[in-house]
Amino acid sequence: MHMADIEVAPGTVRHAVDVVNDHQDTIVDELERLLSAVTALLTHEGGLWLQQSSPVTGIELQAFSRDLQQTITIFRCFAESFTSTVTDLEGPENPPGERP
Repeated sequence: MHMADIEVAPGTVRHAVDVVNDHQDTIVDELERLLSAVTALLTHEGGLWLQQSSPVTGIELQAFSRDLQQTITIFRCFAESFTSTVTDLEGPENPPGERP
């Protein structure tokens, strides 16, 4: 089986994965805070409770909550997958702590 030649710039790829990993917790924390703030605002304890006058708001809040939670999960999975891919590209001769 013949595979096309692939050229990888290990330093560039490692930098990208480092940026994702360095900011992953911050991004996830911000998304979780956003979800909490919107949920608090649009529930009966919050300042914008419209369930009686606009039931659509409750449905939209559920969709927003579900979608944002899925985004958080997907982001975490992407970060893990990207890190794994880079680790595989680096190979055993270049472990992360001993990058060229």
